[in-house]
Amino acid sequence: MRRKFILVSRKGVFYAQFWNSLTNSYSSRRSTGTSDRDEALVVVADWMRNGISPDGIPSNLPEQKEIVKKPVSEALTVDAIIAFIRGDDFSKDDASRVLKALKQRNFIENAYLKNSPPSEPLVDFLLRVWQPDGPYISDRRAFKHSITLRHIEDTIRSINCHWKPAFKDMRLGDLRPADIRAFLVKLSESGLSPARINKIYAAGSAPLRWAAANGIIKNDPTRGVQRFANIPVKRRGVLSTKELEKLFALPLSAWNRNPKEFKCLSNGRLTKDIAYDERNKTAFAIAATCGLRLGEIVALQAQDIGEDRLFVRHSWNDSDRLKCPKNGEAREVPLLPEIRAMIITLLRSYPGQVTAETFVFWGRYTDRPIDEKLLSRGFLYALRAIGISDDERKRRGISFHSLRHGYAKAMTNRLSIERAMRATGHKTRAMLEHYADHTIEEDMEAEAIAMQEAFKKVISIKSA
Repeated sequence: MRRKFILVSRKGVFYAQFWNSLTNSYSSRRSTGTSDRDEALVVVADWMRNGISPDGIPSNLPEQKEIVKKPVSEALTVDAIIAFIRGDDFSKDDASRVLKALKQRNFIENAYLKNSPPSEPLVDFLLRVWQPDGPYISDRRAFKHSITLRHIEDTIRSINCHWKPAFKDMRLGDLRPADIRAFLVKLSESGLSPARINKIYAAGSAPLRWAAANGIIKNDPTRGVQRFANIPVKRRGVLSTKELEKLFALPLSAWNRNPKEFKCLSNGRLTKDIAYDERNKTAFAIAATCGLRLGEIVALQAQDIGEDRLFVRHSWNDSDRLKCPKNGEAREVPLLPEIRAMIITLLRSYPGQVTAETFVFWGRYTDRPIDEKLLSRGFLYALRAIGISDDERKRRGISFHSLRHGYAKAMTNRLSIERAMRATGHKTRAMLEHYADHTIEEDMEAEAIAMQEAFKKVISIKSA
């Protein structure tokens, strides 16, 4: 079907040509007198409302100065608007303006152009922006935010496990706060803890807020959506002094059910036959008397072992490998002579040439330490050996990380809160108080004295 008119621009001014059914052609161009397309449409609509002569020329064209600028919505008929939309002159930009106007009039709620960012499937968007080289991560790093590969991998797992099943058919531009609220309620009903739900929520909410801030979507669908309250969780259990004494007294054989054997020296692999693995017990001793995290323990290298202190410079995970400690700051921790002796003994058992970068807790390969899961497992074997069953351990909330809690509690009233925070690597007093509810003393010497007082009796018992 022929359009009733067409608009053409000449030197910035819009001209109209009308279809003449008698001649089967468009009339000569007639100036609308304006360079604004919307105003030109108003002018043409007024001409059409007042009638067009058979030759396609309006019969009663008003003088240009008499043209009344009316809103398009008042001047154009629905048929004229539809005819224009169907025409070849209707562009993607025009479509965007029409959608915007309809949204402003509240005639439509959700609408977006084909192949526009809001039309992207929601899950595809989340997975795309969470890639290590994706736009969201790149933007975060540009502003010096630290995001580890492990965090990225954990987040992607949350999206695949939880967001994907719930929003598999959802488009980015269609997501609304009510959808997210329903999603979080369903997660809660499934039995997940509030803390876990909040982490799952953060996997999507952070990039969604970023998308809204950067104009990818018009509105932030997370606005007004509340996180679950931080319900106090059961405090992690700690071991008593008597239980620590028993663990220090255990023979090496109690710390490893299935000793590992390393026999090959090719391709970066180590060779060593180990009857009993002393690494498990040494890791326990460091955690109990120095308060290090497990990732910090496996990251220890020969160069980190001082005469009277440990230099905690790194943490380790398999994704990021060596990285800064949890709070991004290195620290020094006093080292008791007995514990240092255990570390030196362990290093001497290293099957290759010891260098500054040799891992204290060496593993099957020269470029990485032992799998921390093996150390955690060895600790569980030792707990069973001193009579703490798996049921009791779970009931008391005891894990390898309990040793760090026990360290903070053992130092109670021995160091100032500021020194305790530096020793344990905590950024805030509140976080330290999560580990110990008391006040603790001040410099390295004082901390060493405090450690000797706290653990002298425990480590004085020799292994059987």
